Amino acid sequence: MATAGGLARFAGGAAGPLLAAPRAIVAGLSFNGTPRRAEAGVLLRLPPGPNTLEAEATALSFSRAHALAFQSRLIGFDEAWREAPGGRVTYAKLPPGTYRLDFRASRQRGPAPLAWGESAQVWFSIRPPWWRTGWAYALWAGGLAAGAYGLYRWRTGALLRRNRDLARAVREQTEALRQAVRTAQAADEAKSEFLATMSHELRTPLNAILGMAGILLESNLAQSQRESARTIQGASRALLAIINDLLDFSRLEEGGLRLHRVSFDLSEILEEILDLLSPQAEEKGIDLVLRLQPGMSRRFMGDPDRIRQVVLNLLGNALKFTERGHVLVAVECMRASGEIREIQLNIEDTGIGISEDKQARLFERFSQADSGITRRYGGTGLGLAISRKLVELMGGRIGLQSRVGIGSWFWFTLELTVDPQAPPPAPAPDWPDFPALVVTPREIAGKALAEVLEAWKAPCAVCPSVAEAVALLEAARGEGRPYLVALLDASLAVDPVDAAALAQEVRAMLVLVPMHGGLEAVDWRALGAEGVLRKPIYDWALREALEPVRDAVLAGRQVLWMGSDEGDEAPSVARPLEGKRVLLAEDNELNQRVAMHMLASLGAEVVLAEDGKEAIERSLEARFDLILMDAQMPELDGYSATIAIRTMEQGLRRTPILALTAHAMEGEEDRARASGMDGLLTKPIEKPDLLRALRPFLEGGPPAPAEPYDKSAPGRLGQGAGEVVRLFLQHAPARMGDIHQGFADREVEPLRQAAHALNGMSSYVYAKTLSRLCGDLEDAAAAGRFKDAELLVAQAQAEFDRVVAGLEFHFGA
Repeated sequence: MATAGGLARFAGGAAGPLLAAPRAIVAGLSFNGTPRRAEAGVLLRLPPGPNTLEAEATALSFSRAHALAFQSRLIGFDEAWREAPGGRVTYAKLPPGTYRLDFRASRQRGPAPLAWGESAQVWFSIRPPWWRTGWAYALWAGGLAAGAYGLYRWRTGALLRRNRDLARAVREQTEALRQAVRTAQAADEAKSEFLATMSHELRTPLNAILGMAGILLESNLAQSQRESARTIQGASRALLAIINDLLDFSRLEEGGLRLHRVSFDLSEILEEILDLLSPQAEEKGIDLVLRLQPGMSRRFMGDPDRIRQVVLNLLGNALKFTERGHVLVAVECMRASGEIREIQLNIEDTGIGISEDKQARLFERFSQADSGITRRYGGTGLGLAISRKLVELMGGRIGLQSRVGIGSWFWFTLELTVDPQAPPPAPAPDWPDFPALVVTPREIAGKALAEVLEAWKAPCAVCPSVAEAVALLEAARGEGRPYLVALLDASLAVDPVDAAALAQEVRAMLVLVPMHGGLEAVDWRALGAEGVLRKPIYDWALREALEPVRDAVLAGRQVLWMGSDEGDEAPSVARPLEGKRVLLAEDNELNQRVAMHMLASLGAEVVLAEDGKEAIERSLEARFDLILMDAQMPELDGYSATIAIRTMEQGLRRTPILALTAHAMEGEEDRARASGMDGLLTKPIEKPDLLRALRPFLEGGPPAPAEPYDKSAPGRLGQGAGEVVRLFLQHAPARMGDIHQGFADREVEPLRQAAHALNGMSSYVYAKTLSRLCGDLEDAAAAGRFKDAELLVAQAQAEFDRVVAGLEFHFGA
């Protein structure tokens, strides 16, 4: 190369690495399509818009333009360098903010660039739109705050208005509810009062009708007259059953039926029921049989009255719908766990049966299998519905199986607790040396007797006729294993020849006769019998009859006649009130005649009082063994009269008093006992009912004295006893009056406060029972349970009267 100074040599290959990296220059800048001038170190301010940036860069270099490589980065948006082909870049939709655009360049050899040169920089700022500026945000915030405050004020006002509306609606609904409750209570009270009144009004004449029918049947009547009297008696009992069903169903529907838990003997209950229904069975020629599982417990804790009611319903239905054959009551223990027993009671009959499609609705109220049954047999269709509800109330189950024309099997189960205080049962007899023969055409009755004898290990056989029995006896004697006793059904013994033939083949013969006669003219002793057994036959009666026979037979002695010349009932059983003086307080003339005849037939000497005041006077004039007190009488009712009599006794000999009432409503017995009575009989009253009620007093004597208040109170009251009693007698009657007023008004708080006040006052004079009743009344009032309060008010009033009478007597107040 020629230079000014001469010639020079240039080696191009050696000079390449010595050339400096090119420096980038921003050649052009456009924002939103508008060219912008970029000056180094000057912040370019750009208005808001689509925010699209286009930029172009070049570089100072001796290299060809296509031999240059460019990179760019936008600080604030993209921190990393990226390729910028041809030195051009475009950024769209840049958000408002401050940015720095950098370009750098490099010569490129092959695919890889060489060193990067110095970068070119452009600073620019994009303004936000006005609605995204600080003052706009402040304006928005202020508007939102004002709107929120306005919304809050509106919402608060709306809520206040809504609360006022709700409060007004609640007050209106509360008042409407109170009115509805008062109306419902009034309706319930009206219904209860109506039922009580109708019960009383219907039972009072029924008592006279049933009583007079019984008196007629005990007199000498012609056969047609006797049939008429029995028709009257049967119709009256049917009407009474309807009344009882309606009352029971009403109590069950309103949940007013309470269960009691007392000790009872299940076998005694069933025997009482069978004794009661045996005349009906005998009249239809039906065998009534009781079969108890040998060895099972018989004394339990529970409600015997409700169990009796269910069995009576089921057994009564079985007898009603059975025209021939038998009705069997069988009891068995299904499961035992500790002291708990699952007992199943079965009632099996050979009646008309029930079709399968009609069994499902049989336990519904007012339901019978079909309308023809109602026309033919009568009834309300409530009995089974009541039985189902009672069983379920006692925690049990009930069901049936039936076939038309074959019969029905009703059953129910109960879980009962064995009475821990019950004495252990007597051990079963062990009689393997006493073979017995049962001669009866009645298959079920024969099986039941055989089952009992086999449980006693006595060899036993059953024959349906006397001829077969004689043949069996002869064969057994020939084999050296003779039968020692025969139990002969009375229906097979009416032929003297047959009876005598059977008697000659055994050492002793007992005749099984109907309980209520029909065979009185037969001289069983002359036919060779050593005694009779009344049907239905219970295991204890069978044992009592067979034990003396076995002892005599095994000892080789003659078996003596076990009856009496006048009959097989001893006079002491027929007239259990012989020598007893009974005061009868009754104002209705017909009821007087019925009760006096019934008591006289039982051997009692009866003194009549026509109202409560006269009953008190008679009890002062003479000493009585028993008082039968009508609850509803003019002048002075039976409850008040009883309170007065108990007060006058004051711990002396306590005369048993039984209430007589035509009111069959729940709580009547509690009211009677609260007044000092020992029990209650609901009219109409028949002789079996009276005997059942009298049994505790005939067996155990009069009850022990009961005090109206704690007799140790005077000693604990100290010297101020008289003043405390005076204050109680002065102020307590007003509190008792407040209780009655609060209950009458159905006002919760006044009733609760009055009960609370009398509770405290009663504790000062140690009237524990009155205090407890007031405490219970206070709880019932606080909970609004006015139905419970009704009974508690009556009990508290009766106890209050007794406390006042006792305090006045002991303190001379």
